[in-house]
Amino acid sequence: MTDFLKTLNAEQRAAVRIVNGPVLIIAGAGTGKTRTLVHRLAYCVRQASIEPRNLLALTFTVKAAEEMRERAQALCGEGIDLRSVTVGTFHSLCFDLLKQHGDLIGVPNDFSIISPVEQVNLITQLAGSFFSDSSSPAAQRLCRQLCIEKSMPCPAEQLTPFCRAYQSELARRVLLDFDDLILKTVELLQDHPAAAAAVHDRFTHVSVDEYQDVSRAQYLLLRLLCGRHANLCAVGDADQAIYAFRGAQVENFLNFQIDFPDARVCYLSENYRSQAVILDAARHVIRHNKKRIEKELIPVRPAGAKIHVVELDDEQAEADWIAAEIASLLGGIGFDSMRSGDEPAMSFSDIAILYRLRQHSGTLFKALSRRGIPVAEHTGTWLFENRRVQILLDLLEILVNPANDSAAADLLRCGHFSPGERSAERLIAEAGRRGAELVQLCRTPESVPGLQQRACERIRILGALIEDMQDRSPGMPLYQLINWLGNAAFPGQLEPDDDMLAFATAALPFSQGPAAQAAADFLKKIYLMREGETIAPLQEAVRLMTAHGAKGLEFPVVFIAGAEEDLFPCRLDAREEEDEARVEEERRLFYVAMTRARERLYITSARSRFVFGRCLTAGPSRFVAEISEGCVHRLAAPSSRRADKKPSQQLPLFDF
Repeated sequence: MTDFLKTLNAEQRAAVRIVNGPVLIIAGAGTGKTRTLVHRLAYCVRQASIEPRNLLALTFTVKAAEEMRERAQALCGEGIDLRSVTVGTFHSLCFDLLKQHGDLIGVPNDFSIISPVEQVNLITQLAGSFFSDSSSPAAQRLCRQLCIEKSMPCPAEQLTPFCRAYQSELARRVLLDFDDLILKTVELLQDHPAAAAAVHDRFTHVSVDEYQDVSRAQYLLLRLLCGRHANLCAVGDADQAIYAFRGAQVENFLNFQIDFPDARVCYLSENYRSQAVILDAARHVIRHNKKRIEKELIPVRPAGAKIHVVELDDEQAEADWIAAEIASLLGGIGFDSMRSGDEPAMSFSDIAILYRLRQHSGTLFKALSRRGIPVAEHTGTWLFENRRVQILLDLLEILVNPANDSAAADLLRCGHFSPGERSAERLIAEAGRRGAELVQLCRTPESVPGLQQRACERIRILGALIEDMQDRSPGMPLYQLINWLGNAAFPGQLEPDDDMLAFATAALPFSQGPAAQAAADFLKKIYLMREGETIAPLQEAVRLMTAHGAKGLEFPVVFIAGAEEDLFPCRLDAREEEDEARVEEERRLFYVAMTRARERLYITSARSRFVFGRCLTAGPSRFVAEISEGCVHRLAAPSSRRADKKPSQQLPLFDF
């Protein structure tokens, strides 16, 4: 046996050794699929003698891609260099292909990716011409609708008028969104055989993780990437398909053997993550779905504690109960039942609270904070919610592409550099009228008719900062340039905040050469991140996140809060008819949330809860009822009156 495969189980080894032809690896939760993929990548080079440059491995997060490359390189040792292996996300691959060949389909090679904040702002600006509601929540809904509309290729004339207007404005600003990256690459490979042939010659063996979450456009892209080789390794689990709202189609996974009749199928069934009772409970839930591939999930770990289920009076009582239970676990009450004497002590970051909607987080955050429990909320958009970080991003965008009028306009409209709304719009309009770069006009604002002297002075401050940045960048590493920008853009501030420090630290791997060259690669990484993989500093804190954001993560202790009908499964509009496919997707999401837990799982609900201004009283989720009673320990719920008093009975954990 090849030495480096000895650590794998028999199922994993069998999957690793299939190198040629189509193969479907059905990997249940916690069965070591990442480990299997990493060993397969190393096996292709070490044993199958495939050139590293001919391997393409696609994942759904930047973090997973980086981890896969590092671990595969460690398995291969110093004698084999895997730097030429292409490991990345669908979007990073498409970004690179469009930079190389995009001019064939009219995509300028100086395009940028629109940031989440910029995208919502653009949609808000356009929505007023099409809809009566152009509020931020409405813009978020429109953003999701655009994602669905663009999840599969279709002629421009078949797009909705709003989508056409949105696409036109993106083109004017030389921007692409995530969906465009996929759609434009599909167009490129379909319409230009020479470009497709170059891709096929480069990538002879393709593997894709989380295949159950590919959209129709991504599915077409994979077929085009494989071309004549058909050496496709698809890894995933239909029971964990949770991204229909992004256009993902679980049918792509279920139909793999129809698409590839000669495909071989491997099962990974040994679960190394969760204790047996958690797996048993999750199995009882997911078996109610019809659209799935039946498989066995065998626990390697012992039975463990039963799942604690509790129903509270309202969302405040629920939050207070969860905070009290966490304080109890960390403070020693009931601790012996949690860990044996040989196991390490639990830390705050061992605990996660998951919920269906982000609106739950506020009450939970306050309840934990009242007890002195540190808490970190993972929103998936942390980076773009910090205005100072967003300003630095806009400045780096201009460094990479001085013609990026969108970034310059964002800086002029923000409070920090803004000369005032009317003056900013006057300057932006004048740049458009002249066909001039907005950055250039920032250096000579006095040439714009109608601008007051005070406004010109504000604009010149921005113009001078940009010019100084451009002059310094050739001889300054990116990390140093970002620190300088932070001081120059925000003078008089004694210390940068944690987000600014984390942003600068994230640039360290890109600081080997001049900042002007490294900034483009750094921005690419930042903008290609998805929910749950922000570069926020790791904190010793209890994690708050949506069930979607927890995908791919695991924790010793997990609380699933808000497990109620109409909430999980989510159906906030009572007029909506129940859709079986939607309920199955929600059940898969609940299954994913359950299987994030390693040692202990809590499921809580409230008898009444205010969501978006109305009171929900639908009762516990049907998913909780689907769990076998043998897996459940139902706790007696304290009354709201007791819950209100309980925090005053225990000192905060840090109040020594």
